[in-house]
Amino acid sequence: MSPRCRTRLGPADLLDGFESQEGWKIITAEGVTLSVHPDEGVNGHSLRLDYDFVTGAGYCLIQKAFPLKLPPKLRVVLPTPRQGPAQ
Repeated sequence: MSPRCRTRLGPADLLDGFESQEGWKIITAEGVTLSVHPDEGVNGHSLRLDYDFVTGAGYCLIQKAFPLKLPPKLRVVLPTPRQGPAQ
């Protein structure tokens, strides 16, 4: 970890607003495609994930490193107002 690594977050600390593709890494299983695009969000901008499970089952995600040591029982809540189409 970097010496600038933070070890605590306050209730209003924001790590990422999901408004830019910068720093995000795409990870997919074989037979799955994923692309990331800017889009309109609930408040401001957001990221849209366009995916296709070409060969059936699999996974896809985006990952970003943050200079932060997380507690072992961290709870992360993300709003997911949309659902993807049935595959």
